[in-house]
Amino acid sequence: MSERRSWWVMVVVAAALSGCVPVPVLSPPMKVGMGAALATGDFSDDPAVDDSGGQLAVGVTAGVHPLQFFEGLDEFDAGAGVIFEAVPDQRLGANPLLGGYAEAGLRLWQRGKIEEGAGRLFVLGRGELLNELGGDSQGVGLSLGLGLDLVSWEDNEVAAIGVQASSQGAVVSSFLGYAYGQSGIGAELSLNFRQIGEVQYNAVFLKLTFRVPVTAGFYLVPVL
Repeated sequence: MSERRSWWVMVVVAAALSGCVPVPVLSPPMKVGMGAALATGDFSDDPAVDDSGGQLAVGVTAGVHPLQFFEGLDEFDAGAGVIFEAVPDQRLGANPLLGGYAEAGLRLWQRGKIEEGAGRLFVLGRGELLNELGGDSQGVGLSLGLGLDLVSWEDNEVAAIGVQASSQGAVVSSFLGYAYGQSGIGAELSLNFRQIGEVQYNAVFLKLTFRVPVTAGFYLVPVL
């Protein structure tokens, strides 16, 4: 019996022994970023609000980046997903932004092979369509920056099996599956431009990024 066939047999056996139902899961190749920025500009359309000076902004992006699935295509990066951004200072009355983005990247430098672990530097460009949450304004955004990645190639089984105590006793919390594609962690420094209705500001963002490979498998859900 092959190793991979044995692996899926183990899923069934583990589910039976733990009294769980295997729920299939398929996750696409993804890139997730989160960070903070120093932003300047007009954050409020109310002229009575003093929004001069730098402000803290926070942001999260999450998107599907299909080239992470293919070996030999690591000179480029491209993806699309969702973006959330907010200026937390309540004095300004600035509503959070939610929208979609499309991103493209070109590799400038790489050291090492991805199969063995590599460092890469990308120049990145991103266009955004933004909506004001709690308001009726729409707008656009543009981001230009650099991204540094430490990545490796995944082509292996994944197992996360544990037991947690609860009021009903021990509960199995498990995942069994397979990962394929690029996996890694990195950082991005970017200059961002925003125009949403009367609100217009620029921000210099520093983000921590994560690349997640394609993952297919089963969550083992306890039968109550």
